[in-house]
Amino acid sequence: MVNFLNKLHLGCGSNYLMGYTNVDYPQDYTIQNRQRMPDIEIDFTKIELPRAYFEEIRLHHVFEHFQRTQAIALLCQWNEALKNDGLLVLAMPDINKCISEYSTANKSRKKQLLRHMWGSHEAFWATHHEGYDPEIVAELLAATGYKLKTCDRFDEQWPQFVIVSERIKDYDLDSVAAYLQDMTVLGDREVLLRCWMQQIRDYINDRKLSI
Repeated sequence: MVNFLNKLHLGCGSNYLMGYTNVDYPQDYTIQNRQRMPDIEIDFTKIELPRAYFEEIRLHHVFEHFQRTQAIALLCQWNEALKNDGLLVLAMPDINKCISEYSTANKSRKKQLLRHMWGSHEAFWATHHEGYDPEIVAELLAATGYKLKTCDRFDEQWPQFVIVSERIKDYDLDSVAAYLQDMTVLGDREVLLRCWMQQIRDYINDRKLSI
């Protein structure tokens, strides 16, 4: 069994953080030049995390790589793994800022923004499946048991934001369904919600690898 530190850095890539248990795919899965290897080299979605253990879980430009229902299931699983008042830190592309800039950008910059919004595509994991802005993420976090603490937006090379939230209660799948309902229209609402919610339940129950 792994002795986890009480701070967890998932999808660490080449950004090894001291004081955290850093987790990511093995070097063979990436073109990144890692000066230091992750503490655990594995698909982190398969790890069975200890419950109510972590003070912080952190992901930098990783959350957007998951399809919608798996991303929501991961929020629920991290909710279980965090202590009450534990922090979840997410950094991701700011889809709203990207779209605003895209409309007036030159052709070269448009290509860069497309890469930033939808991924670099050099590996099976290097695609983005969802676009987020701070308002949408705050609503999703509230639906999965978190409270927004801070949100910082950056407009340098890549429009992005870093959102810090605090676990305040257990997740509630009824609140998740209410969040998802806004993504449907009347004609597909019943089928989509039933499908999405079943996928979320399946993902939540599928983390079986104990390391």
